[in-house]
This record gives sequence, C-alpha cells and structure tokens, in this order.
Amino acid sequence: MQEPHVLNFLQSCSGKKFRFKSRLQSTFIDHLYRPFNSHLAILSTTTPAHPAHSRQSKPPYRTSRVVCGEGEAEDEVGGEVNGTLPDVHTWAGYTGPDYRKEIFPPVPDGEALEVGVSVMVRNLAKIDEEEGLVLMEINLRVKWRDVRLKLPPGLGPKQYVPLDPAILARIWVPDVYIEHSSEATTPSVLTSVASVWIYGDATVDYSGNMFVSVSCRMHYDWFPRDHQMCSFRMESYAYTLDRNVYVWTPPGLEVSDNIHSEQFLVRFQKTDPYTRVQQVYGTYPALAFRVHLTRRMTYMLLQVYLPSGLFVVVSFVSLVVPADAIPGRMTLCITTILTMSALLGVAMQSTPRVSYVRAIDVWLLSCLAFVSLVLLEFGVVIKLLEMEKNGAQKKLYRPCASLQVRPLHVPSENTAVPPSESGGCQTGQLLAVWLPRSRRMDQVCLLVLPGLFVLFNVAYWWWFLAGSKAAIPDLPHNLTVFGD
Repeated sequence: MQEPHVLNFLQSCSGKKFRFKSRLQSTFIDHLYRPFNSHLAILSTTTPAHPAHSRQSKPPYRTSRVVCGEGEAEDEVGGEVNGTLPDVHTWAGYTGPDYRKEIFPPVPDGEALEVGVSVMVRNLAKIDEEEGLVLMEINLRVKWRDVRLKLPPGLGPKQYVPLDPAILARIWVPDVYIEHSSEATTPSVLTSVASVWIYGDATVDYSGNMFVSVSCRMHYDWFPRDHQMCSFRMESYAYTLDRNVYVWTPPGLEVSDNIHSEQFLVRFQKTDPYTRVQQVYGTYPALAFRVHLTRRMTYMLLQVYLPSGLFVVVSFVSLVVPADAIPGRMTLCITTILTMSALLGVAMQSTPRVSYVRAIDVWLLSCLAFVSLVLLEFGVVIKLLEMEKNGAQKKLYRPCASLQVRPLHVPSENTAVPPSESGGCQTGQLLAVWLPRSRRMDQVCLLVLPGLFVLFNVAYWWWFLAGSKAAIPDLPHNLTVFGD
C-alpha cells in the first residue's frame, strides 16, 4: 500500500493549491486511493509494432502531473521497452538544458535533413462547387530525425517511446504547410487525435487526424460532364532544398475504401517528389497528390436533358392541331414555352454560376429556341388565315358584269376554279392562291422543325461527348476509382 506516501506528499503541500493533469482524464481521487503499482501494471504490456496510421494498436500511455503551489512535481512516463519500464522522464529530460527548438537539427556536412511524409485519405467530406473548395479528412504522418533528443537507456533503433503531442511545443518540427489550404482543423474528444513516437535512433514520428479544406480551381466548360483536378501540395515554407528534402515514406498515399460520391467518380493519384522554384529565394522541396473528380451525368440527364427534350417534342404536337382551333393551340404553345423557361431558370440556379457558356447552356437555350419557333410559326399561320378570310370575302361579294355567278368550288390546292360565264368573277383563283398558304405552312413546319431538332441532337451529342472526353487527362490505369 502506497497511500501513506501520497498523504505525506500532500501534507508537504498544505496550505497551497494543487492541480492534477492526466491524459486519461483521471481524477485526483482516483490517484489518491489507487496504489502506485497499479500505474506500473498499465504499462506492463508488450509494445506492439508500429502500423501506419493506426490508433487502436498503440500501447497505453499516461502522463500525470501534480502542481503544488508554485512548485510542481511531475511524473511523466513515456512507454515500455521490451517489457521493462524505461527511466521516468520529464519534458526537459528528452531535450536537455541546451536544446533550442528554434535551431535546425544538425546533419552531416553536404547532406539535407530527410522529412518523410505519408498520407491516408479517410473521407472526402465535402465538395463545394460554389466556393471551389474540397474538404478532406486525412491522417498525416511526418517523420524526421533530431539527434539532439535525449532518449532512455537501452532503447533500440526499432523501439519507440509514445509521448503526448504536447512535446511538439518543446522540440523542433518541420515547417510543413499545405498550399492553397484555407483551413486545417484537428478534431478532439478528450484530447487531440494525434500521437508522437520517438524511436531509439532519435527519429520523431508524428501522426495526426485532421480536416483540411483545399482550394480547387474548377472549370465548367463541359458541364455536366466536366472533369476537375484538385492538387494537395505539401511544401516546406522556410527551408530550401539544400537544408531538407521531402520524400514519400511507406505506405505513401493510402485511400480508404469508404470514400463515395453520388455526383463524381473519385480517383487519387500520387505524384513523384518535386520542387517549388522561386527565383529570388531559392528552391523548396514539396510533395503532392491529385484528386480527380469526373462528374456523373445521370442526375442531369434525368432532371434537365430528358424533360427539356420532351417539352420540345410536345410543342411539335401543336403543329397537327387545326389552325382555326386558336385557343387550344395557343394554350399548348404558351404552356410549353413557360415551362421551358422555368426549367431553364431552375437549371441555372442549381448549377455553378460562371460567366461563360457551358455545354448545358447550349442545350437549354437551343431547346428554348425550338419551342419559341413553334409559337412564332403559329403566329404567322394566324395572320395568313386572317388574310385568307378577308380576301375571300372581298372577291366573293364583288359585283360582276353578269348576274349569273358560277358556284364556288375549291376541289384541291392546285386546281383553280374556272371563271364565270360572264368572265368577270374569278374568286376560285384568288382562294387557290391564299388558302393553301396556312395549311402548307403547318405541313412544312411539321417536317422541318422535328428534322432540325433531330439533326441538332446528333450534332450536339457528338460535339459534347467527344469534347468532354478529350478534356479528361490521360490517367494511369491502376488508379482506384471511387463512386461507381
């Protein structure tokens, strides 16, 4: 039993405030009545291997601190090595009195510090087309070596000590930054979702879960079959290539199988290490991977293309309605053009707003033009029908030289009525000129307008499919596709 030892320690702190901090959020009462050998039992398990981006397999770890008044007593335990507990260290014990976190770690002459990076994409949380942002949940792992660190005795090169991420505030860390990133947040429940392991060869291994919002310049020329390519670039901000280099460490880039998008086919591509060149300040190391987003057309086909095409076909039905049925035919024309205009407005509001013409704009405006042509054609037919009636009445009641007028007969469009025996009234010839024009107008438009719409469909879909396919870059065949 160790309770008297704890009570003696508390008596030495009588009259002073104390506070207790624990990574496992243990309460002060728990530590007051729990034997110290139970703390040792927590760390008595064998240290597991270090899998990439794994939290469940990490050994348990506890950091406790008791601050008594202005002085403080610290008990910080790093982890276990080969089943034996290493020496107890404070933060200062890992760095030493002469350690300066502002100074670059020493490296052999002529060599650069190697910074290893690996990324696991866990989720594609959001694709904001209006703002041009892609929000990803990633596990970022960064490894570097700092020989100035003081390590427990007997710690082998492949063995490690897990520490609280708070130690990063006391040691040098690489100045990794993500280009065009507007926000990067680390989620937390009780503590931040991150870990730091220090190996026996002075390698620091940081792993943390974070949500990163990256700006992505999007082009919608071939919308709704557009292809977007968003780059996720990690670079060194202050240290040039002669001071440090960035390399992919196994496994490099990993992508979770749970990534799914209803609107896009998602593909990830890892790029080789490259350099960012600035003529004034030098050359900086960088790593990157690309996210390829190819839009799926199913939604737009069902919501925009198919309804708009059907409205155009319905407008052609009005051409078979008799011209004298003005109310019914006019209602059909006005309804189709108003519905087409409403569909055009809804489609414009639900798609990204740009200042140039897209492929879907060409389709919608063309469909609206066909519906408008049907309405204009009916207006011309009404005018011709009115002229036919007025012309027929004038010739029918015009006085003739003789009272005997031959009955009016119009057997066909091209047959003229022979003149009356008096030779003065040729009403049939006048009607043969005017009457067929309204009928012929409907007959010609009934053939021409649907034919033009069919030709437009052939030309549009050939241009759209060929052009959008050519705009998609050639990608390696071994890329994993998400969202099928």
